[in-house]
Amino acid sequence: PAIKPVRSFGAGGGGGTGAQINLGDFCDPQYLGQMITLIHRNWNPRQQVAGKPVVRFVIQRDGTLTEISLRQPSGYPILDLTATRAVTLTRAIPPLPACYPNPTFVVNLTFEYIRSQ
Repeated sequence: PAIKPVRSFGAGGGGGTGAQINLGDFCDPQYLGQMITLIHRNWNPRQQVAGKPVVRFVIQRDGTLTEISLRQPSGYPILDLTATRAVTLTRAIPPLPACYPNPTFVVNLTFEYIRSQ
């Protein structure tokens, strides 16, 4: 499985599955890559159907993940549950970087599932 960010920081790989995030010009691309890596550890991309659920969550200044919700369903409840569960299980990541001035950061993360053969 691979993570395929939409913009400005890179991680890639084979397998045709991944998570996409579009955060514009966030001040610390390394932080975003670390966030995705931590969430990916709790995510199972291998499913029997394809879909792209979008999970919304808020990163608090201390790194706690709150307000986790399904922003856009995939049409398959198992995909939606697996994606939401990955964020819920992650619970917290490192604190927001000092270069980011606000107390919270809202993320809409797309989990891309491609049907396994």
